[in-house]
Amino acid sequence: MKSIGSIILIAGIFGFIACGNSFGDGNHDSEAKPDQEFIDRNEELSRAPSSSNGVEAWEGSDRLVEMDKQMFLDRVFNYESNPETWVFEGVRPAIVYFYADWCAPCRRVGPIMEELAGDYQGEVDIYKVDTDQERELPGVFGVRSIPAMIFIPEQGQPTMYSGAFNKARYLQLISKHFDL
Repeated sequence: MKSIGSIILIAGIFGFIACGNSFGDGNHDSEAKPDQEFIDRNEELSRAPSSSNGVEAWEGSDRLVEMDKQMFLDRVFNYESNPETWVFEGVRPAIVYFYADWCAPCRRVGPIMEELAGDYQGEVDIYKVDTDQERELPGVFGVRSIPAMIFIPEQGQPTMYSGAFNKARYLQLISKHFDL
């Protein structure tokens, strides 16, 4: 007979693997709601016409911006109208951060992404996508584990990274992918 400690250890290992290597099967608690004050604040951001591609630009946020499919199509990549060719719809470099509330590594990365949004306000747009709410978006990029980030330069192809890194590593990746 196995000891209770062994059973708890095995359960913990399976929980860690499930959280770190998959965005879930939909059986996780999806009752968590986004912070309404945060959503309202982002909806009120000033907008100004973009000079580059006709899409409305915005001043940028000093907070992570929760992204849904329509916002992704408008500000990042309209895969419905351009399924074969990458065409970046943004007005400045962007990072799209895929996460889930139940994912422990994502909870470590979230505050770092929040800090980076403040540090790079107006220079890099940083978005977050809840993989439990927006199941189509992770599928477009083949996201199989979270946290995952797509670094999108103004020109060129996006690059995806999976895993939880420290802030210094994210700063290196920003320097590597963006001409700031």
